[in-house]
Amino acid sequence: MTTALSPRIQASSLCLGYVAAGFFWGGLAASMPDLKAISALGAAGFGWLMGAITVGGLPALLISGFLMRRFQPVMLPASLALFGLACLILSRADGAGMLGVALGLAGAASGGLDIALNMRISILENAYSMRLFNLAHGIFTLSVVAAAPLAGAIRAFGGGVEEVFTLVALSLALAALIENRAGATAQRAAAATPASGMQFGAIAILLGLIAAAGAFSEQAAMSWTVLYLETLWLVEPLQSALAPAAFMLGMSGGRFIAHMIELRIRAHRILLAAGLIGGPAFLLLSMLPSLPVTVMLCAIIGIAVGPVEPTVFRMVSRRMSDAARGPVLAGVTALAYVGYLTASPLMGTMVGGAGWAAAWTMLAIVLLCVILLVRAVGAREAT
Repeated sequence: MTTALSPRIQASSLCLGYVAAGFFWGGLAASMPDLKAISALGAAGFGWLMGAITVGGLPALLISGFLMRRFQPVMLPASLALFGLACLILSRADGAGMLGVALGLAGAASGGLDIALNMRISILENAYSMRLFNLAHGIFTLSVVAAAPLAGAIRAFGGGVEEVFTLVALSLALAALIENRAGATAQRAAAATPASGMQFGAIAILLGLIAAAGAFSEQAAMSWTVLYLETLWLVEPLQSALAPAAFMLGMSGGRFIAHMIELRIRAHRILLAAGLIGGPAFLLLSMLPSLPVTVMLCAIIGIAVGPVEPTVFRMVSRRMSDAARGPVLAGVTALAYVGYLTASPLMGTMVGGAGWAAAWTMLAIVLLCVILLVRAVGAREAT
């Protein structure tokens, strides 16, 4: 029988999985111009091609929630390994067709990985009285901060999609090997707990919509600011990579701040900051500022939006019984992931049809809606 490793080692292994996942999203953000060139499509067409992540991700989200009950001990390392394989295929994409297939596979692996990571955090938090959601997600954003300029540097020195995503695949494979050992014991113990029905009530749906709004804004800002700066302001790759790096650095800071204050401030107030700060910042971005102002606004938006998803996941995890926690957390994660998956198609449509100002205004409206959703959660909890 496998001997249990210390909680600190288990948490460190989990965080390594977040680091590897962050390398993918940072590399994807900085590689958007190269991916668009491979596709040979316009902005709208490329946005819908990026929607292949949605096509792969949504079924994976639905399936993973059910697989988690039976195969929880291996879900996280398996998801990491499959994600690495998808990145290898993506690194060799040539043309819109193969690129769409590779993005679909990456979306499927990423969807399963999101649910597996959130369940793993929930297990550790409840088994060892840890606070990990904002901390682990903050580490994830730091890895994106590191990956975005690194990918930009690879592009600046003549590299491209092949080099970027081969490195990402190697990091995911390493994380899978380590997690296969470090995470086995705690997950087997949790898997023995019988699961009940979804119990997916109104509050869980509202929280899922809040997480989806945060994820939508996050993915749009992280992935499309590079394209915005390089097409509208004609900046160099190393310069354009500063925008997603600033955004993710802000997200990381916001999550670490939330981690420090979450015992003293209600989660609702942390969520309200996304709408009260992030919404107006996106409105300023709709005025199409140049590089320095764009980078500053990205950092501010990141601070506001960063804590949304981990705060929602922690609220769900702490409100559910052991039997209901897995299915409900999987459902909320699935709703949040819809935000990630729909961001690129909708951004591409808005940019291609109405321009950059309209696209950034759309994101401002999304975050302002978070204020209404948080109020609705509070009203439901009061009844």
